Amino acid sequence: MQLKKQLPVFTPLRLMDFWRSLSSRARGGSDFSKAFGEMMEGEYCYPVSSGRAALCTALQALKAFSDRNEVIIPAYTCPTVPLSVARAGLKVKLCDIDLQTFNMDLNSLGQLVDRNTLAIVVAHFYGFPCDMRQVISIAGQNGTSIVEDAAQSTGARYNGKRLGTLGDIGCFSLNRGKCFTTYNGGILITDNQRYAREIESRLETLGSPNSIRQIGTFLKLLGMHFCSWPRLWWFISKLPLGFEPQQHSINFEIEKLPNWQAAFGRSVLERLDEINAVRAQNGEYLMQEFKGMNGLRVPQIAEGAEPVYLRFPVLIEDAERRNSLYDELHKRGISVSKMYAQSLNEYEYLRDIVPETSCPNAEYVAERILMLPTHPLMSKRDLDIVMDVFRTT
Repeated sequence: MQLKKQLPVFTPLRLMDFWRSLSSRARGGSDFSKAFGEMMEGEYCYPVSSGRAALCTALQALKAFSDRNEVIIPAYTCPTVPLSVARAGLKVKLCDIDLQTFNMDLNSLGQLVDRNTLAIVVAHFYGFPCDMRQVISIAGQNGTSIVEDAAQSTGARYNGKRLGTLGDIGCFSLNRGKCFTTYNGGILITDNQRYAREIESRLETLGSPNSIRQIGTFLKLLGMHFCSWPRLWWFISKLPLGFEPQQHSINFEIEKLPNWQAAFGRSVLERLDEINAVRAQNGEYLMQEFKGMNGLRVPQIAEGAEPVYLRFPVLIEDAERRNSLYDELHKRGISVSKMYAQSLNEYEYLRDIVPETSCPNAEYVAERILMLPTHPLMSKRDLDIVMDVFRTT
């Protein structure tokens, strides 16, 4: 009987991270901002309460200098993205997905951008960089800004530069399941002084979570640390805790990241490249193993891209086989996920925000994608179990 189970995504935390979060909290915010900015080679860096708070603030900063009101986003992404656009007082326009790269379809993007497009939100899905050379060219032809949604790709590079620093503003998430975590949180980064001053003016008015919420977050983070190990996760995953996809709200908090969480993030950040190197090694192994296998697709990596492989996406041509693989992998102790349940144009609760439009590739991906774990707890044996299931199911 299988008595352990690998998580779908995992960041190794240490008790020292918790100690530093308390002992260094007085200067946590400034230390974290400086360290993150230096790593990403970005001049201005601002921690906030979540990735969606970062994205909303970034769009508000851009809106302050333009009368344009439309934002192009991928049709297959987290529902918090269109909610962030709407929260910023802007209109959503969807761009379909490329079935080769699993990122934005850049041919479609070129046709969508016009003189009313304030920004393109480029999501580097699963840790795979989008072809930023083409995105920058398309945006430049229309005077459109670029916001990089690097929530899933912190530390990845494109042509030697860290993602999040190639556009006008970069947004990162520190939520559970991202490249590194403070349980929740987000970061904005920019080299543009004008946008930086606008962001700073907005952050000056923000408060922090109250003490009760902060204590709750600390305890959840501590619980996440202990529950993430395979034998305990096997037990946790059996409990009826309701991990089904949630319906997100437009009324999310936009706050400062508490100093203790910033200090915690500063501690984990020191190991980010090391953690990502293991993910990349596991991802590259899977990439080689999947080559030539019939009935599925793996992402085509853009020229000059250095992915971090936060997760490994596989597109299964047969939707029923996708479901069978999902079930069998869970039985064999590998937690895989189906990522986002639907294309953004299919969510009923987003009807007033997301325009009615045809996004066939995004709909195809939502029904067929399977996300495989690549984190440091995944052993060679675990990876071989994954491949055995794909070969026999």
